[in-house]
Amino acid sequence: MFGLGVKLLAVAVAGAAGALLRFGLSNGVYRVLGREFPYGTLVVNIVGSLLIGYFFVLFLERTIVSDVWRSAILIGLLGSFTTFSTFSLETLNLLNEGAYIKAMMNVVAVTMVRIYLTESDRLLKQLLSKLHDEEKVRGVTVFRGVSGFGKSGTMHSAGLLDLSSDLPVVIEFFDEPGKVLEIIKHLDTLVGAGHIMSWPGELNE
Repeated sequence: MFGLGVKLLAVAVAGAAGALLRFGLSNGVYRVLGREFPYGTLVVNIVGSLLIGYFFVLFLERTIVSDVWRSAILIGLLGSFTTFSTFSLETLNLLNEGAYIKAMMNVVAVTMVRIYLTESDRLLKQLLSKLHDEEKVRGVTVFRGVSGFGKSGTMHSAGLLDLSSDLPVVIEFFDEPGKVLEIIKHLDTLVGAGHIMSWPGELNE
């Protein structure tokens, strides 16, 4: 009934509206709850997932709408509002089709961790040994900063000839969420409070 051009235009307009809604809602949540935790992203993802699930069932079982409206709402508006909702819908479709292996491949959740140290802490070798030999995490990377400051506010920098011993060192690793939670508990005895940061991620396997 409608050409491809009309559908593309509908998705583009709805996508712009979804992006504005995401921006407005997430910033409103941050103003109320603060930025200590990504509350805005969490609320957007929850609302978006609920809405895309509702409209998906509505369009599939109860209401007959054109492809233009379906694409505009599901792909444009809600797909732009939150990519997590689209990801959830695609995973659900794979499960409904019986493609369980593909669905599992689409949901390979990991937790990323960063440990912030300084070279003067002399914990790098001990932590690497623990993560590799005892915890057996899936991957570890160590970054050495060229400049930085910590809680004291004192800036430390590395020159060409004189390397500061108080420069930041960042240890980054990832693994399954449950395993990482236990690892962080074990690391608390070695690393002081406020030096370990973690967040969820997705692994493209």
